[in-house]
Amino acid sequence: MAPSEMGAEGGPKDEARVLEERLEKERARAEEYLNHMKYLQAEFENYIKRMEKERAELMRRGKEELIVRLVPILDDLGRALDAGRGDGDNKSLMEGLEMVFRNLKEVMGSEGLSEIDALGKPFDPSLHEAVSKCETSDYPENMVVKELRKGYLLNGRVIRPSLVEVSVRRGGD
Repeated sequence: MAPSEMGAEGGPKDEARVLEERLEKERARAEEYLNHMKYLQAEFENYIKRMEKERAELMRRGKEELIVRLVPILDDLGRALDAGRGDGDNKSLMEGLEMVFRNLKEVMGSEGLSEIDALGKPFDPSLHEAVSKCETSDYPENMVVKELRKGYLLNGRVIRPSLVEVSVRRGGD
């Protein structure tokens, strides 16, 4: 073979080899970009999930703060109803107050508020706050004998413990 033929044949083969190497490099580079893009996409999806979770937590806290502020109103309405029940002249006032009380309780209940059932139950420091003791033989030791202030749960979590009086056994019994 003549050198001019060899060069002519070697040239295209070398050029093809160089082009194949470049192609492989570009494929590797494209694969790297694709992997990076997939990583960024996954990171962005995780960011969205985190933001949704934080938003839900902020909403839950906001609702809790509102409910905590409304609980004293519920107490006041309850006390007003108790005071007015003995007075027969205020029938329409009492009906109105009772309606407001029921509605407020219903709204707060739909938001997750529930009363702690304390009276006649064993004292539980996670639900009740003992403010006094009562010596009695009518109840077993450590039972709630009087509820001085209602306690409340919001979605199962104590937002205000019940203020209670707790039984202690008399010394001679």
